[in-house]
Amino acid sequence: MAFIRKITRKDSTYLVKVETYRENGKVKQRVLEYIGKEENGVPVQKVDIGKVDVVNVKQYADVSILLQLANQLNLHEILASIINPSFH
Repeated sequence: MAFIRKITRKDSTYLVKVETYRENGKVKQRVLEYIGKEENGVPVQKVDIGKVDVVNVKQYADVSILLQLANQLNLHEILASIINPSFH
């Protein structure tokens, strides 16, 4: 029969699903599944990364850094003078 057991390690309390069984006449427990952590007396469920669907991905930092570098190096003026020499 499976049940939920609290395991305390250092300052954390973990919740695991265990079952009892007999081996050579002794009662033992085996962990079936890690459920999550308990924080402030409230169970916090783990998230299985395989069950998470990615809806949208945005790459902001790369573009932002390139824009900042281009502004610091005045690339817009350099490129404009190459493309249109009468710009300066």
